[in-house]
Amino acid sequence: MLPGNLLWYGDFKSTAHSQSQGGKGGGGKGVKTTSFTYQAAVAIGLCEGPIDSVQTVYLNKGETTLAEQGMTLFDGSYSQSAWGYLTTNHPSEALNYRGITYVAAGPLQLGDSEELPNYRFVLRFDINSAIAGKPDADPRDIVNDLLTNAKYGVTGFPPSLIAAMTTYSNYCRAMGLVLSPIMTGDATAKDFFDEMMVATNSEIVWSNGKFDVVPYGDQSVTANGSTYTAPSAPVYGLTDEDFGANQAANSSSSASSGSGDKIVVTRRPQSKQLNAIRVEFLDRANQYDPAIAEAKDDALIAVKLRPSDVKQLHMICDKDAANTCAELMLGREWVSNTYAFTIDAAFILLDPMDIISVTTPAGSRLVLDEQWMRVKEITENSDRSLSIIAEEVLIGTGHRPLYTRQSGLGYVADYFEAPGPVNTPIIFEAPIQIAPTGLEVWVAASGSVPATFGGCEVWVSWDGSNYQFVERQVGPARMGELTNSPAAGSGDPDTGVTVSVDLSESQGVVSSGSTTDVNNLSPLAYVDGELMAFRDASLTSTYNYDLSYLKRGLYGTTRGAHSSGTKFAMLDNQIMAIPYSKDQVGKTIKIKLPAFNLYGQAIESLAACTEYTHVLGGPSIAYEPSSLTATGSFKSIRLNWTNAANVGPEVVEIWRSASSSHGAGAKIGEAAAGTTTYVDENLSTATAYWYWIRYRDRAGGVSAYSPSSSGAGATATTTQTATADYQDASTTTPKLATNAATLLGDVTGSTTQAAASEAWTALCSFTGSFYGAGAIAQFFIEIRNDDAGQHKYGIRIKYNSTVIYELASSAGFWCAGQGLHMPATVVLEHDPAAGSQTYYLEFASDSTAVYALNPTIVLLEARR
Repeated sequence: MLPGNLLWYGDFKSTAHSQSQGGKGGGGKGVKTTSFTYQAAVAIGLCEGPIDSVQTVYLNKGETTLAEQGMTLFDGSYSQSAWGYLTTNHPSEALNYRGITYVAAGPLQLGDSEELPNYRFVLRFDINSAIAGKPDADPRDIVNDLLTNAKYGVTGFPPSLIAAMTTYSNYCRAMGLVLSPIMTGDATAKDFFDEMMVATNSEIVWSNGKFDVVPYGDQSVTANGSTYTAPSAPVYGLTDEDFGANQAANSSSSASSGSGDKIVVTRRPQSKQLNAIRVEFLDRANQYDPAIAEAKDDALIAVKLRPSDVKQLHMICDKDAANTCAELMLGREWVSNTYAFTIDAAFILLDPMDIISVTTPAGSRLVLDEQWMRVKEITENSDRSLSIIAEEVLIGTGHRPLYTRQSGLGYVADYFEAPGPVNTPIIFEAPIQIAPTGLEVWVAASGSVPATFGGCEVWVSWDGSNYQFVERQVGPARMGELTNSPAAGSGDPDTGVTVSVDLSESQGVVSSGSTTDVNNLSPLAYVDGELMAFRDASLTSTYNYDLSYLKRGLYGTTRGAHSSGTKFAMLDNQIMAIPYSKDQVGKTIKIKLPAFNLYGQAIESLAACTEYTHVLGGPSIAYEPSSLTATGSFKSIRLNWTNAANVGPEVVEIWRSASSSHGAGAKIGEAAAGTTTYVDENLSTATAYWYWIRYRDRAGGVSAYSPSSSGAGATATTTQTATADYQDASTTTPKLATNAATLLGDVTGSTTQAAASEAWTALCSFTGSFYGAGAIAQFFIEIRNDDAGQHKYGIRIKYNSTVIYELASSAGFWCAGQGLHMPATVVLEHDPAAGSQTYYLEFASDSTAVYALNPTIVLLEARR
């Protein structure tokens, strides 16, 4: 496993992502936050090539693949071309990197961190899979490659001087001693081969002028598709006649000299025999972390523990191979006797690691009866005799034990465990009243494997091919399906219907609330298109609940019956939102929900995700306003209506027609959301009008008309005379004590009256009993000029004795000629005190002519 080295880095880019949080399940505005994700193009060098493949990629603490990281492998062949990304975008930097294995990503998604993550790569070399199911190599092939490779091998070593090493290969395969060496620093070939021989319980020898490797194996074994045949007989059987004067005893540091014996034996004391062997290897089963394989001789340990130093053999990555190696090293500790002797040149064919047997005469100080020995050293003396150093052969010490062992790995988190895909999501248009951004598609998603599902991302395509990130949701939505078929029910709250749900697919949990909660429409749930709030939640079995005491048909959704098996979801902050705008209504979007695991890793690739299609219809308004009434007054008609529960449209549209046909009408105005009244003013007197109203939301969606557009609207006729038509909000008593016309003294006839020039002349007065502030006095006066000239007229209004309005004739109303009428309108806002108060109406002119004064309509209204 290698960490890699950065070969090329560039084209760093940050992308902002904005999303609104909160607001679900109870309305209100969400909090808008902005986060960033990053990407860069990189090329990461791994090793000298060529290689077979990259088996595994470790990212930080988890496991992933090149495909999941968007990486391309360049295997390090000596004919490979430059990376296409560099060729296109940075041609002057596009190198071939031939002979170098590397991976490249353009771009590499860095997530929410600006820094490159910690990558480690597990490579498979071209020499691999000596044993089926294991990527490790046959040691014989490793030796051959290192001796003969023209790029990195031993320089100038003739292949003709290398033996077939078939026995060595069979032994290593059968014993499971397969290796995965890696060289990350300077090392001599001798050091490398020495470590390799320890790992495989073998020795390098020159035999017949060739490089060969002979194992210490002393028992035949068949396993892993290979058979190793141990020596079954010695090469030579030596007796007393074959030994000469012992020259080996003089040259061997381990043999005593001067004894005159033909065979000198040296025995290592038991106090120097190690009885606990420890081998450090890189455990593939534990992400190649260093681990210890240990072999012990319990019998000797009972006397005294003599552990070895830890032998570092990192070319071993398989725990079975490491355990076998440790047992074989422990077996070698039992070989205590070393023999030194000299034999005739007739035995020149002996090679190191050959097996011989030795028999000594009866009565000798050293009695040996066909004792097997393994030749360790051969020295040719000046007289052409051969001095031999050999070790005893103890059958069984060169063979692995029959028992198995269990290695303690402890807990290892699988940070890149596959999360599994999401369950089929619930996708619907959010009610505009509780969508934080106004127009949103909401998505409820959970994992098909709850034990590994950590959440998912939302990606949306607006054009059917290119996807963009919307938001990331940690954890599942509480979602499931109905297990009964609840009726439409009645009442508010609905106490006669129970909704039974199964939340097993998301392992969701719900709990009861209070009456205050449910009156505030919380907790809120999606039930097959209808939004409900509930107070009581009773657990019936694992992840199954009965919900009751319901508020139904909330936020303009349709109250109705539902079938068992239809979708259910709790609307909380685990619901994901896809905002859109008015101009996108009617478009089709595609949605993908790549899941990630509990550690936030192993996110699915978009290409592997199921694609869900949704048409942006805009939120529907299922309810219309009701109980529209129209009340006529002088030149105006007041409309009153009742709003539907939980509907919060942007406006109420007011439509009017001069006939009972809606088709002949037009929209005349709008009332703000939540209002229940509208006054249509400046109308003709004594004229009938018809009205219809409807809701319109921010998406442009509208409700049905009220009354229905297929029938007559609410109608009223404007009046010819005045009435006090407004009432106090807290009582049914009018603001004015009596009819306004009576208060005015019934001045409805045509009156001829002369007015002195620029002098104020009383026309009439009226007294009313008021309930408090809030009156608006309106005076409508018609004046006819009976003089041949053109004149101006002024109007003055007094409240008790105080002038509250005055318009002098010089700046007043204009009457162009004799017989012409000039309607004069004064709108005066005045707050009369409570009790009996008197208003006076006076006029003046710019001459002393005679005028026809026809104050046929004088109206005093009281409004809040």
